[in-house]
Order: sequence, then structure tokens, then C-alpha cells
Amino acid sequence: MTVGITDDQIHVKHYNEIGDKWKFNNQYVEDGSLHISKSSEEISIESSGELELLDDSVALIHFDFEEITPLGTRQVLGFHGDKAALMANSIDIDDVTCTDSLENLGSFGKQYDAQIGNIELVKGRPGGGRSAKFTHNSRLAIYGVGPLSGGQIVSVSLWFKTSHTENDMVLVYYGQPWGPSTEKDQLAITLRNGIPTFYISRDQAYTVTGISSIADMNWHHLALTMPKQSCLSSEIQLYIDGDRAGLETMMPSSPDKPVFFTPQGRMNFGGFGYSSKATRKIYKDMVPYMGELDEVTVWSRTLSIEDIIILASTNTASTNTASPEPISSPSPSPTDSNPKSDEPSVLPSDEPSVLPSDEPSVLPSDELSVLPSDEPSTRSTIDLTSQTTAFPSLPTNTVSELPSNLSSSPTQSPVFTCDGNNCTDDETFEFTLKNGNIRKCAWIGKRDTAKRSSMYCVYEEIKSACKKSCGVIDSCQDDSDFTFSLRNGNTQNCFWFNKNEEKATARKDGYCYEDDRSTPTVLAESCARSCGLCADD
Repeated sequence: MTVGITDDQIHVKHYNEIGDKWKFNNQYVEDGSLHISKSSEEISIESSGELELLDDSVALIHFDFEEITPLGTRQVLGFHGDKAALMANSIDIDDVTCTDSLENLGSFGKQYDAQIGNIELVKGRPGGGRSAKFTHNSRLAIYGVGPLSGGQIVSVSLWFKTSHTENDMVLVYYGQPWGPSTEKDQLAITLRNGIPTFYISRDQAYTVTGISSIADMNWHHLALTMPKQSCLSSEIQLYIDGDRAGLETMMPSSPDKPVFFTPQGRMNFGGFGYSSKATRKIYKDMVPYMGELDEVTVWSRTLSIEDIIILASTNTASTNTASPEPISSPSPSPTDSNPKSDEPSVLPSDEPSVLPSDEPSVLPSDELSVLPSDEPSTRSTIDLTSQTTAFPSLPTNTVSELPSNLSSSPTQSPVFTCDGNNCTDDETFEFTLKNGNIRKCAWIGKRDTAKRSSMYCVYEEIKSACKKSCGVIDSCQDDSDFTFSLRNGNTQNCFWFNKNEEKATARKDGYCYEDDRSTPTVLAESCARSCGLCADD
């Protein structure tokens, strides 16, 4: 990591090791930056990659179970497996050799990709794509430490379907890999004889009351949320199919106490995963989950009742009831015939709605939180926050942080073609998301461009002011997983071209173009942005 400081600038760069060996390759590429500028009246903060700032309103971890990839496809920092290579292609988890992975679609990115084994993707909920089928030999675990820590708020949402009622089947387990702490808390969410139950420690556990077993081969939605930081374990809320469940303690003699999670735990789903055999002995009645899981998501904030209703309404609990048909663009603005809705509540899509994907990140985010200022401003701004109902960012088939108070309704055309001098953004234009964050046009094209364009460029004010950002789809981007060999044998990725400004032109001439200096090479197709081949370069 390097830090450059001047009177009005701070520029931090993060470098990652690359190469064939698991360490001491002596080859590095830039994979993150943080730039803070005070050169103007308004402080500017830009971040990317490993140093991208965290927006804790969005999901940190999200698995949609639509695709399995080979282990080692995306680098998880520090995960070397047998230490024979920089990226492991197999790992033993609880006596099962795992060679596959699931991409984390949450804002924590690939550092929290899951290592998996013996998981089959099958046809899932009606209208909901595929789901994961677990057996007693299935494994799904995350090597990255966290994200639970201390009294920090945590919320978990998932869909499940099973017919098994035996013992205490583990849906979620977070704890230290060497065994449960006697001083700090863990988190286990289970189906105890078909009844949802959660454990905070060996002497703090709560089970749902007033219902019979829901291991009935129907799809059910479960959500757990902490109402505040360091809440009492008895204050944790559990929701089944959108309804808050009644809870009773399983250990009435144990004192109620504030939640304080171990910061050294790992997340596991469908079993104990990376946890030790000591954990299995202590929780001897718990067994691996057998059934199907879908849309597993973790946040570091409280889920509101509006959030949970949206999450639970993306499908019905019964497999015999068809789910609503997805639509491809936002619904029209509400009319007087539907006065209770200020915005679309469920905006399903054929694509996952949280797509951090290929950018490496330990603490990433989809955007920076820039709060509106009380100072007068001459910038063109649309205030979109006056509506009373706020829907923080959600995963799966939902859309959140939608703009409001726009004079125009969404149209059916999310993007348009812009060209030449007409393809520019109004740099003074701003719009405010439902969570109060202010955004400029460039935010649309910064990341997940296709998704953001389809969400925001349907509004005439935004589309008119953000012609460039709304008109440029992310087809012209670098492949962040692509690497190539230099003539000296070193391996680099697309960041290398512009890493050294003085050498950038020569590097592009030598690798991005054929000898005629006009025909792009095959390599340039994977590094289109860095090679300067995009239409807006």
C-alpha cells in the first residue's frame, strides 16, 4: 500500500500480489485506490476496488444460487488452500473436499465468495430461478473472517424448503473456527424439529412458538434482525413468511444479556462449515441441513418491516401458488386509485439486483454516502426524499433507493443511444436517493451500469441530464479477472497499462495494438477501458 499526501490531496493505493506461487512472487498490481481532494470548496472522495468505501445500507453477503464456478476463478485474498499456489483450487471443509465456489453478489465482493461442495442447483421457487439442494454431505462456507463483530447489528434473510424434521438442522452458523467462545457470542439459525430456532451462545437460545412444523415441502421465508446495536438477545426479532414470530427462551434460567459477537468467526450455511469438531460436540444435537435454500443474504443493519414484507413477498410460501410474473422495468407512478403506494414495492428482474461481482473488495460499497449540505448551493439538484416510506437497499428481485418526487413517470426505455458532442452529462445535476444520499450522473456509470441505468434512466429528468452516463452501458469495460504475460514473462492485468502515467502510452502501443498502431489486438478486447478503446474515451 502506498500513501501520497500533499497540502490538499490524499491518495492511497492498494496493491495485490499475483503469480504462480502462494507467496514471494514479487509481482504486484494495483487493485484499489482512495483519493480525497480538498482542492475546492467541496471535498471530493473517490474510491474503488479493495479500498472502495462501505455503504452499510446494502447487503454485505448475497448468494442467489444461479451459477457455480470452479474454486480459484476469483482470488480470495489469503486463501491459499494447500499453499501450493496463490489461489487454491480445492479445500477440505468438515471432511469434504470442495472444488467449487459461489460468487458473493453482496457489497463485500469476492473476499466473501463461498467455498462449496456437493451442492446441486435445481429448479427453485416459481419464478425465482434456481435454488441450492443440500444433503448431509453438502458444504457452504466463507473463508473471510466476519462480518459479525461485537455488538454490531446483523440481519439475515433466506428462503428454505424441506421435509426433514429430525434433530436441529443448521441453516446458518457463525462462530470461531477453533470452537465456540465462552465469552463472546455466536449465531446459529436452525430448524428444530421443523420449528425455526436461533442460538446466540450455549446459554442463550430462542424458538418460535404458536406454530407447528413448517418442514412441509413448501417454500418459506425466514428473516432475523437485530433492532439496534448491542440489543439484548431477547430483543432479536424473527419473521416467518413476512409475519413476526412469537419467541420463547429455551434456557429460562440464563440471564438475558446484550449481544456481543466474536470478531474472529466465519459464516457457514447449511452446516458448521469451517467450525471445529469441538463446536460439533458442544452442539451435538445439531446436524447439517437437508433441503433447498435460496436467496441467502446478510446485512449489517436492521431490516424494517417494509424490507421484510418485500423480501417475503417475492414469492409465496406454497409451491402450489404461482408467484407474480416479473417485469423488466419500474412500474408507472401510482395514481389516485392506489393511494397507499408511493412507489413500486417489488420490482423483480431476470437479473440479480445486487451485482458487486468482479471487483475485489474487503470493505466495498456500491456508492459513497454523501449527505446533503445545509449550505446554500448553486448546483442543479432534485430533492427526492420527501416521501415518508423509505426502502433501504435489498437483494434479490427488489429495487431500492428509487428516486421519488420526479415530475415524470418511468418510461419503458431504460437507456438510449447517445453520440458525439451530444453525449455529455450535466456535471451540476444531482438527484437524491430514498436513503438521503445525493448522487451525480457519473455514479450511474461507475459500477453495475446496466442495472443502475435500468433503474434510474427511466426518469426523464435523470435521462436528460445524464446523457452520457445513461447512454453508455458497461459493455466497454475491463475484464477484472483477465491476466496476460508480458514479454519479460511477468503476469499483469488490465490495471498495469495506466499504473505508470509516463509509460502508459508506450504500454498501450506495445500491447493494445498491432504493429500498424491502429488495429486492436485480441488482448485489447479484454482490457478495452484501460487500452482506451471505449467510445467515451
